[in-house]
Amino acid sequence: MSKQMSPELEAVTKSAEIMPRMLLTIYAANGVIFRFVANDNQDLAFEGNTYISVEIKRGEIKTTVEGDKEQVSLTMSNRWQQWAAYIANNGTTLKYKKCVIQEVYLDHLEEGPVWLFEGILNSLKTTIAEFSCVVERDTVDFSQEGPNMDYGPTCQFIYKGADNRCRSTSSLPTCDGTVSACTERGNITRFGGHPSTPNQMVIRS
Repeated sequence: MSKQMSPELEAVTKSAEIMPRMLLTIYAANGVIFRFVANDNQDLAFEGNTYISVEIKRGEIKTTVEGDKEQVSLTMSNRWQQWAAYIANNGTTLKYKKCVIQEVYLDHLEEGPVWLFEGILNSLKTTIAEFSCVVERDTVDFSQEGPNMDYGPTCQFIYKGADNRCRSTSSLPTCDGTVSACTERGNITRFGGHPSTPNQMVIRS
C-alpha cells in the first residue's frame, strides 16, 4: 500500500546517485488494471504485480483557475501491444477512471511505494504513438464538509456507516433511527434527527 517516506528512505533520497522510478496504476472498467513503471529498461516485479516498462512524461501538479481541482498531465507511449489494443477499442471508457501515481526506489523496494498523486482520468487524447490525459482530483469535498441534511424526526445517519457520522459502538445489529433506539444504544449525543418535527404538517386556511 502507499505510504509516506520512512526516515531511512528519506535519507537515501538525498543521494544524487539514487533515481526513483514512477509507478502508474490505472483502474479500467470491469476490473481491468494496468500497471506501468516509467522510463526503465525492463519490467518491474513489485508486491506481487508486474509493472510494464513504458516511456511516461509527467507534468507538475497544478491547480485549476477555479481552485477546486488539482491536475497532473501524463503522456505515455503506446508501444506495449496489449495497452495499444485496449486504447484502440476501449479508450473512451477510461474517462473518469481511477489513476494512482507513486514512486519506488529500486534498491529499497522493501520500503514500499511513496504516494505522489491520485485522481481520475480526464481530457483523454490518443494517437498511434502515444496516449495523453490529465489526472485530476477535487480539492474541496463539499459532500463531506457540508452533507445534505434532512429535517425529519428520525435520524438520517446510516447506522455504523462507513461515513463515520453515526459512530455508534453498540453491539445491537440494527437501528430504526428513533430517539428511543438511539438512547438504547448509548449514542444519543450523535442523534441525527429532529424529533420536534412532525411527520406530517396540515395547513388549514
